[in-house]
Amino acid sequence: MIKIPSKKQLDEKQNFVLLPQDDYLLEIKEIEETMQENFDKTGEEEVVNVKFEVLSLKDGSKAEDVEGNPAKDRKVFFTGRPNNMGFMQDGTPSKTRQLVAYLTGQDIFEELTFEDWQDFKGMAVNAEIIQ
Repeated sequence: MIKIPSKKQLDEKQNFVLLPQDDYLLEIKEIEETMQENFDKTGEEEVVNVKFEVLSLKDGSKAEDVEGNPAKDRKVFFTGRPNNMGFMQDGTPSKTRQLVAYLTGQDIFEELTFEDWQDFKGMAVNAEIIQ
């Protein structure tokens, strides 16, 4: 017999309190360039793991988690895939492309250039966090 845990069981295993869906101001604290197995397990792909810290809500007000506790300095993680920085079928830019265009101030629909991923450490971005 195969058992798949219920939402309640999965929620009980969660060891951190979620942030409510909102727009946040985040600072890039760490960037790790590495390789990981690709989604169809046919090989490896280059990824960029970005660790952000919550500074505040986008409007500058105090950020809190869903329990009302301060969320300043909470960690937020993003995995970018440099080899997939194009556009989805509907024309929407990939999230990684959006991040690079924002950080460099370049036109998202044009060729993007930058020197090194590490140059983005310490930079702040506005991001919507969803649950």
